[in-house]
Amino acid sequence: MIARILPLLLCTLPLAVRAAAPEPVFPLDCRLGGDCWIVRLVDRDPGPGVRDLSGAVRSEDGHEGIDIAIRDLSAMIAGVAVRAPLPGTVVAVRDGEPDVPVDERGREAVKGRECGNGVRIRHENGLVSQLCHLRRGSVAVRPGDPVRAGTPVGLVGLSGLTGFPHLHLQLEREGSIVDPLEGLPQLFAGFDPRGLARLPVVVAAGVAPAAPSFADVQRGDFAVPHIPPLPVTAPALVLWVRGYWFETGDQVDFTLLGPDGGRVF
Repeated sequence: MIARILPLLLCTLPLAVRAAAPEPVFPLDCRLGGDCWIVRLVDRDPGPGVRDLSGAVRSEDGHEGIDIAIRDLSAMIAGVAVRAPLPGTVVAVRDGEPDVPVDERGREAVKGRECGNGVRIRHENGLVSQLCHLRRGSVAVRPGDPVRAGTPVGLVGLSGLTGFPHLHLQLEREGSIVDPLEGLPQLFAGFDPRGLARLPVVVAAGVAPAAPSFADVQRGDFAVPHIPPLPVTAPALVLWVRGYWFETGDQVDFTLLGPDGGRVF
């Protein structure tokens, strides 16, 4: 009797179905290489030196995450959403830090708050993500909140230990730093860190009637494609470019076209 019943019982057991792991989501609402750029990698050298995945030195001593820069302050003011890279639970947040470059505030003013306004999220398998330098007043989650991959948690800002608007993405597991390029490579499809070793990262260029200040450039003044009409009485046409990791001897080529599409120079 048992031998005849057992196969029937086995047939009625429910099948265990394992849900597919959620796909990671790029932590910024931007197009990598189009309107945001990876400009600094994780320092993988445990000592005082610098070593990263680029094959050059596109990091700084002790840098524990990846910096993803947006174009300028005008993009920051317009708002670039920061998103949870994976589902999880928010474990800590900070808001209220001003969006002021550290050169103006001083390092002592951000001591212990180098992340600025930020969010920490605990994910599966002991992974923790930390999202730093968010815009003051933009943090949209609280400790204990569940988040899905892609949930907006704030906006890119200029808070904490930074001099330009960007997101610092840091991953940890059991207290150890995880390089996002290895821990979540799906986030960076098509990005080759070795490209940083070959070329600087150009993020903006433009034409101005006089030499722009760095503050002008940071604001996005006189930048392509939003260059205002320049008067024919302008004393000069000053070409400028902004980026990261320029080296002595690098050359930038400009081509200026007239209203009819013809080449001016």
